[in-house]
Amino acid sequence: MLPKLRFAFAAAALALTSICGMALSDTYRYGNVIYDDSTPDYIYFVGPISENQAYQFRLAMRKHEFSTVVLYSPGGNVDEGLKFSRYINGEDLNTVIPKNALCASACSYLFFAGVERTALGDLGVHQFRTNYPNLENEDPEDFLFLIEEGVLLINDILLPLEQ
Repeated sequence: MLPKLRFAFAAAALALTSICGMALSDTYRYGNVIYDDSTPDYIYFVGPISENQAYQFRLAMRKHEFSTVVLYSPGGNVDEGLKFSRYINGEDLNTVIPKNALCASACSYLFFAGVERTALGDLGVHQFRTNYPNLENEDPEDFLFLIEEGVLLINDILLPLEQ
């Protein structure tokens, strides 16, 4: 079972740090990736998945040791989410959606990449969609590539080949 008290303390520390500018512990930000010394086993991803978030996560991985990625994200860029999830799975990290938190859309790739996955909050999954209103002018190969990457990720993470 997850230590709920540690999550509550970490959330309070992050809120006080951002609202009041008070440093209760050392907090390090890498875009939407946050590491706080008061919860050394955890790293937090808070906010939308946008360009370069996987790179920012990789930087945090080089500087801090942790075992669990805590997710608070409405989703975002699918391609970036796929890259990010490969880092999570490649390092054998666990994933958690805390109570009253949301991990939706592209964030679900991050969640499913975890070795041990715990969803106390909401996990939102939907079919693939595009932001482009007129698909007639778009290259179908781009969409097929993203779908293929998603299928490969599922095969790599959820259905590993037996050795």
